[in-house]
Parts: sequence; structure tokens; C-alpha cells
Amino acid sequence: MPAELVDAFFSVTDSGAKVGFVVQGGQAARFGWAEGRMLDHYAPLLGKRWPALPAAFAGGFDAALAVPADDPWTMVFRGGQCLRLHPVDGSVGQVGSIDGQYPGLPAAFRTGIDAALPSATSGEAYFFKGGQCVRYDLRSEMPVETKSLADTWQGLSAKAPTFVNGISAAVLNPVTGKAFFFKGSEFVRVALSTRTVETAAAPVDEGSWPGLRRTFSPGRVYVVQITEEFRAMVAVVDLATRTVTGRLDVPLDTNLTISPTPDGRFLYVPISNDNCICVDAANERVVATFPGWVTSGPPNAYSPDGAYHHFTSYVQNCYLETVQVGTFNEVSRIELKATVFAGATTTENSNRAPVILVGPTAIAPHRDGRLVYVSGRGEGHGPMVAEVDLEQKLVRQLFPLPGGRTPNDLALSPDGLVAHVTSDDRTLAFSTRTGEILRENVLPGCKELVLTPDGSTLLCLPKANGEGVLVADPATHQLQDRIPIGANGGRGTGASLSLSHGGALAYVAEVSEEAGYSLAVIDVEARQKIASIPLAAKYVRWAVFAPF
Repeated sequence: MPAELVDAFFSVTDSGAKVGFVVQGGQAARFGWAEGRMLDHYAPLLGKRWPALPAAFAGGFDAALAVPADDPWTMVFRGGQCLRLHPVDGSVGQVGSIDGQYPGLPAAFRTGIDAALPSATSGEAYFFKGGQCVRYDLRSEMPVETKSLADTWQGLSAKAPTFVNGISAAVLNPVTGKAFFFKGSEFVRVALSTRTVETAAAPVDEGSWPGLRRTFSPGRVYVVQITEEFRAMVAVVDLATRTVTGRLDVPLDTNLTISPTPDGRFLYVPISNDNCICVDAANERVVATFPGWVTSGPPNAYSPDGAYHHFTSYVQNCYLETVQVGTFNEVSRIELKATVFAGATTTENSNRAPVILVGPTAIAPHRDGRLVYVSGRGEGHGPMVAEVDLEQKLVRQLFPLPGGRTPNDLALSPDGLVAHVTSDDRTLAFSTRTGEILRENVLPGCKELVLTPDGSTLLCLPKANGEGVLVADPATHQLQDRIPIGANGGRGTGASLSLSHGGALAYVAEVSEEAGYSLAVIDVEARQKIASIPLAAKYVRWAVFAPF
């Protein structure tokens, strides 16, 4: 974790909502003041969120000033430079120097500002630099007063003594009118109208600023390994240091994988064909148990808002289970059977006996939160994908697929109109409206495939050895690139593939006859391996990313 958790923090109005932007290093994420939590599960790069930013500013902000009268335009500071940013539409204007924009500031402030904050008095603002604070009149463009932080902010010395030498960020809560100062991993609350510090320095954690630490965390990868004794063991790879830092002390079925929640707080762990447990990732404490045969539970099996976990179970028949995250509190249990085949006539469907989906292999929730797609085999039929309606609590239709092999993986386009399916012998795409096969056999059969969150890139792990990672155009399945992941620049063979939050990085468990197993780190946009993390294992079955 960096020395400063918050480099800049400012609040604007976006579609009527009061939204804060937290900046740490070269990343930014949204905080919802009404919701009281981070709105983003990950922090995109500044250059991705606001592509118009000059290169110097894309590397990070020193401070930001959002004045209510100019909402949502925000003045952003970097070194001795500043610019106006419209954080809602991303436009940039009025790039210049601090000295030119705010004449009369003390010399130290002209070369850089640590933090900025609108005043309770209209047309004024506070600028912070080291242990000094300037109250500045924005209309007359001149300082009103310059004092030490201790003299400006009553109670700061007593309640947060380390803050008197400087802060890293300040922000106004537009809902309550209170302000917050940040330094290191702590914060204080301030009554802006009286310039009084109301609370003692407290840690920035899940209780005070829900999601903030997680959102900016590089994350970790859980690697499911098979030991010499043929037991499953979970190694924990810390992505900040890119080293294996420990192991997860939980039992695990060797044929199944763990499933971290989108915020990384909990892990769903199938421990046998008899039950599954939910584990608090922070302390490895079991918080809930599911007394049933869990047949799948891939990492992407969560509702778009991260509130619900989807997995399949077998209790006499196969079911799609939906539970509240962090528990096994049932939201719905839907039997995976239907008579309706996509593309069939009404007569054909009405005369058909119910077909049960068996051996489910992958789950892909629609972003509308209502539909979930499950791949498997139709009992007495071939490979299929079931479209499950969570509101009606039934399977709306089954999509029969060509070929005889059970699907290995399933990915859904962001708009939900196209499903990409791969098996050992083929990769295809079909329309979720009509069931029409749109593309087939352009790409080879794969073990896994994944779409980047924006739907622009399809990554595939070929079933054949020595093929690296394939990069394809989702619209055509045409191969665009091949990323070597092997030792010494060879193509290598991938065993498992997982995307980071936001899809900027991919993590591939790679096996090499010479070097054994390693975790390849791929820059998705650059389409190249940027690091390799050794894994001491006889066999690696899965590699699963978690944000925290």
C-alpha cells in the first residue's frame, strides 16, 4: 500500500448525484456520498478515465479543487501546473501554471500544492502546502490570509498532531457540508464553517470509507495447486510484490475452484461433493456452509452489483442457486430444465418432454441482473446453454449447440446479445435472441475464454499445448494476436486464465517443461507478458484473481 492512500479527492455533480473522485497514484475511482461507499470495484488509470489529460497529469494529481459555483469543472494540480477538468464528460481546458491561475500565492505554493478545498464562504478556497494553509479569494484573485495548519484549523494539533506538518488531500462532502483531511492511512472530519477538527485521526478502513482500500489494491491471485500427495492447496500471490506470500488453509475439492467475491471480502470454496463453505478472506474464518453437492462456481458468477452469488448444485437434479454474498441465504433455487428450444417451432416445443441440463460447466450473468446463462449438456441431448430468468424463476429457453463436446467455458457480450462458447473441439458464438450460430470454428477449441469488461477483446487459452494466449476480435473471432507466455519467449501452455478488475491485466497459470509452473502477468492492451511469478507446484489447476 502506498504511503498516501489518497493523493486527491474532489466532489462534483453527475446526473444529479453527488459523486466524489478519489485519486491514488495514476488511478481514480468514484465514491458515492449518498451511498457512503466506493461506486467502483476497481480504479481505472487516469488516462483511461479521462483520455484527454496531458501525459504529465495522467501520471497522478497532487491536488484538486472543485468549487460548487463551477460544478462540475475541477481545477487539477500537478507540480507547478494546473488545468480545468470536466470529470463527467472528460473534457480538458485552460492548462497553465499555478502562478498564472492563482496570482499572489506564496512562492512555495507556486511549485506545487498538496491539497485544496472550497471554503464555506462563497468565492473562497483553501490551499495546503506542507504545514501552511492559504485562504484565497477566487474573485479578487489574491490571498486573504496565510497561516499554519495548526492555527487555521482549531483542534488539529490535539486530535491529529501528525497532520499539522501537512496533509495529502482534502474533500468537501456536498451532502453534509463537512470536510475531510487525509494523511497517510488516516483521516479527520472537519466542520468547515467553524474551521474546527471534530474527530481524532482514524484509520481509513472498511468501516470508515467502505471499499476505498480494496478499490486501489493491486489485488491477489489464488492459485489452486496439486501437491506431491495429490491434495489441493491454495497459494496466495500478492500482486503488489508479485511473490507467493502464503497459503490459504482451507480444504478444497481437487476438481473445483474457489470463487472470490467481486470485492474480495469472501471466498466460496467447494470442499467436497458434499458441501461448500464461505470463508472470510481476511481471517480465513468459515462464515457459512452449503449442505449440498456444488457442481460449479466460476469466479464470474456474481450479479452485476456484486450482491448475489450464482452457482450450480445437484440435489436429485441440477439447480441454479442464487444466494446473498457472504452467506448461503437463499434468494432463489431454479431447476435447470425446460421444454423450449431456441429456434424451434411452438408445436415442436409443446410436444417436447422437459430436458434437464446436466454437468453444468460455466455461468455468465447478464448485466441487467435478471438473466443468467449456464452451459452444460442436455440429458439425452448434446451441448447446451440454458437461459435462466431470475425474476420468473425458470429456464426460459435452451440453446442447443453443434458438436458433441460439453462446453468448457462461456462468456457473454456486455450487451448480452452474443454468447461465446468454447469446448475441446470448437469455439463458437450464438445470438441469445434467436439461437442462431453467428461464428464457428474460426478459433480452435479452448480450455477457457474471457471477454474484457468493455467487450473489445476476447482472450482464449487453446486446448492444444504450446499455443500461448490467443487474442481475438469478438465480432468475428478472427485472430488478432498471440501472446507468448512461456519461458525464454516461447509460446508456452496456459492452464488457467483470470482477468484483473477492469481487465487491464490478465493472469495465466503457465506450465513449462524446463521451468515448471509460473504465473504469467499480461498487459492486455499491450498484448505482452510483463512479468512471471514462479510457482512451486506439481500441478496447477486454477488461477483466480481477487481485488483484495
